[in-house]
Amino acid sequence: MVVDKPAVNPPAEEAEGATKPPQHMGRFVSDVSEKQLLLQLDSESQAWKRLPSQGILVSGHDLLALPAFRPLIALTAGLTIQLRGGTQINLEAVDERETPRVALKFGRIVIGRVSKSETRLLLNLGSQPGTLVFVDPESRAAVEMTRTLTPGSNPERNPAVPVVEIYALSGRLVWETEDGLSKIEFKTPSRLTLGPTGLGPAEPVNEFPRWYVSDSIDKLSRSASRTLEEAILVDRPVTLGLKEELDHRKVEVRRLAAQSLGFVGDFGPLVSALDRPEEKLVWTWADHIEELRDALARGPDVAGQVRSALEEAFGPKGPKLYRMLWGYSPQQLVDERQDTELVESLSDDLLAVRVVSFWNLNDITGARLYYHPTDTPIKRQKAIRVWERRLKDGEIRGKAAVPARPSPPPTSPAKVSPEEETPVSAKPTATLPLSAVSSP
Repeated sequence: MVVDKPAVNPPAEEAEGATKPPQHMGRFVSDVSEKQLLLQLDSESQAWKRLPSQGILVSGHDLLALPAFRPLIALTAGLTIQLRGGTQINLEAVDERETPRVALKFGRIVIGRVSKSETRLLLNLGSQPGTLVFVDPESRAAVEMTRTLTPGSNPERNPAVPVVEIYALSGRLVWETEDGLSKIEFKTPSRLTLGPTGLGPAEPVNEFPRWYVSDSIDKLSRSASRTLEEAILVDRPVTLGLKEELDHRKVEVRRLAAQSLGFVGDFGPLVSALDRPEEKLVWTWADHIEELRDALARGPDVAGQVRSALEEAFGPKGPKLYRMLWGYSPQQLVDERQDTELVESLSDDLLAVRVVSFWNLNDITGARLYYHPTDTPIKRQKAIRVWERRLKDGEIRGKAAVPARPSPPPTSPAKVSPEEETPVSAKPTATLPLSAVSSP
């Protein structure tokens, strides 16, 4: 689908140093019946607003897809971009050759060519910008940007470095670096990796990532997204609609509303959930912690927002919780005796501290040892003594040298049995064979 550019009069000659007017770049084409949401950051108020279906997109704006949504935009250059849930891009400009320039700030996008001629897209991918050329009529690409926290490192001082993977889903693609020194052609099925050490060679793959080939939105989240879509209106603040759903009778709606508020800069609900006994389902706490850690990796400014939310909610214990969200390197567990600090925190009088310390211990060792943060002090003491024995024997710091064994998250909000010894925080990164690929 190609979006025609509206007719405009030739621009008057601009005064030297004048700001260029916004450029028309496309439309939000997801139909109303699809129940999709696309948010746009208002440059003046710095508040997120919902775009109406078929709304015009101009340069200079950030666009955001909330979790469980997949809005589709069509660019005037003959390309479509689908933002997968939890993705932010910026429509930067259109150059003199009518090539659009888009920055991927975080998340995942699927790009397709809909024009008859070869199409180009300037992609700003952090430290490695370049041009993605769609050679064939059927050329499609999936682009994923991930940032992984360095365990124990302050995310405001040492930001996570992005790694970008570009998959050739169909047809041929060409990646040209911005300096023009490298040009790599690759075709389906293959992947090009742009990492912190530079541009890697294109490699053939036997499978595409699960987030692309399968429906990664579970039924509960899909149902919750329909509720949020109805609550967020074009003429009302996005945060207002989301906050109203924090008291919804369904837990999946409250959960998705809290996650979504984090993406628009309000981490209060995610943070406060760590200190609520009614959130005692292990999967819920782990989910909130993972959301906060993912936010820390999005950049120093976002990490600072998380820190401020923790300090506002928990006062003098806010900095301690913020530090615990960074995770721990094996060296810190030994040299700084952070393993001792974690075990001692299992007895803290603040539930949030117990929750996050337990999450870390489980993430490091893969064990739970029948500990429950919401138990009474007397009931917790038996499990704490077991943790203290493991601490004395050096097992916690010893386990940190190898990754904790992975475990898939529960598929429904059922209570997790204390006898299960699987980690609460592991996130699967499974992929599916190419034979399982279905059109998104």
